Amino acid sequence: SYMVLPFQLLEKYRSLYKDLIPYNNPKTLYTLHYFIKSGAYNRHINRMNKHYEKKRTLLIEHLEKKFKDAIVINDIPAGLHFTANFDTKRNYDEIEKRADEYELELYSMRRFLLDQEPSLSQGIELLLGFASIHEQTIEEAVERLYKIVM
Repeated sequence: SYMVLPFQLLEKYRSLYKDLIPYNNPKTLYTLHYFIKSGAYNRHINRMNKHYEKKRTLLIEHLEKKFKDAIVINDIPAGLHFTANFDTKRNYDEIEKRADEYELELYSMRRFLLDQEPSLSQGIELLLGFASIHEQTIEEAVERLYKIVM
């Protein structure tokens, strides 16, 4: 990881955290420089973008096919997550309990809210990630999600 800091803040950071500044190995820095300069980094990024876009598209297709009108997907074609609203009678507690039972890792929007309990007037909202799921298991994961939510 890295930080880009204005000089004034950088000086303060260095004085307070001089022991935390990582040692940069010249070999590692040269390798990174070569990776970027040779175009390999751009090729890698393009390959990863295509890979994750394929997963995103496949997941959305399966979700829309299974949930039909009971889902509204808030897809922004960037990143490795999107949110979806589900028209369900279940509350967040039930959804989270059932997710544990069906061994499906779910993040409800409740996790990100300041209020203890979000309004259920519009169903529930979940954050769905697809980075670590294998394409061949997407359909099964959507089936489990359907059993949890509906």
